[in-house]
Amino acid sequence: MVRRAVLVLHGHRRQGDDPVGQDQAGRRDEGGRQGGRAPGDDQPRGGRGCRRGHRTGRRGCGEHAAGGPVGRGAGPATGAARASLRVQLELMSLTHEAVVACRSCGVPVTVVVADSLNAERHPELKARLLDGTLHRFQCAQCGADLVIDKQLLYFDHARGHFFFCFPRPRIAELAACLAEVREVHDKAFGAEAPPEIQALGKHMMLRVCFGLDQLRDKVIADDARLSDLVLEELKCEVLGSRDDLRALSVIALWLVRVTPDALEFVTEGPDGVRTPPVTVTRALYDELAARGHAAILAARPALVRGPHVSMLGLVLEP
Repeated sequence: MVRRAVLVLHGHRRQGDDPVGQDQAGRRDEGGRQGGRAPGDDQPRGGRGCRRGHRTGRRGCGEHAAGGPVGRGAGPATGAARASLRVQLELMSLTHEAVVACRSCGVPVTVVVADSLNAERHPELKARLLDGTLHRFQCAQCGADLVIDKQLLYFDHARGHFFFCFPRPRIAELAACLAEVREVHDKAFGAEAPPEIQALGKHMMLRVCFGLDQLRDKVIADDARLSDLVLEELKCEVLGSRDDLRALSVIALWLVRVTPDALEFVTEGPDGVRTPPVTVTRALYDELAARGHAAILAARPALVRGPHVSMLGLVLEP
């Protein structure tokens, strides 16, 4: 189950409307928005800096908008009552120590893994996600790489990111994962929440990811102001047109870098094996973006399943 403990709404326990499970006529717009921004919403999200120079978004500085920094302790008593409810959503980066067996030699390896990641408060953890070292360890006995595929909640107030990451194999349980996310999201931003908290939720980009590759892909894309819906269509176009990728049985492309002229992807073959990287011109992305979200969804509706926006959704089609 998704860990609800990482969400602290001071003094509120609530049930709300269902922002995840709305149909096409509900709160999801043509780009797949679920209770938040649509894929590819390129509206500026920067704002004026606070008095300490913290990064701000349309809602102001998450650290000081309510008259003081949000507490960094381990419970709802941290950071006393504030004048504004805007920042009463307190999400911390939570980590714990675990012991795992090396898959190569069987020796127990002690690791520290994250259950939740607040990118604003712990940018070093975001940096590890982006460079591929988050939850990646090395066995001291045999030197083998150990990659921990686990559940993670990723939050970035300034960027408007509210991303739930499940272990990759759970994509086969998509409906159950969406139900878990629905429960957490409703308790945080549902109809019984104060209006200020509901408004905050509407500006969050809600996504469900499977595996750290997909989570990193989403973060890099939105940081670069790319539409993830257009990006997923681009992946479909590339995989469908490249004989060399089909020969290597490439099943997924994951964005790792964006430049003014190109998008760079790592590729995933059978059993997660990396195959040669792929570079695609930015012009191709722009050409697909010009089609518009409605046209893309009309051609490939399975790209969007609630807050799961991915070409991987195509493999779930009956």
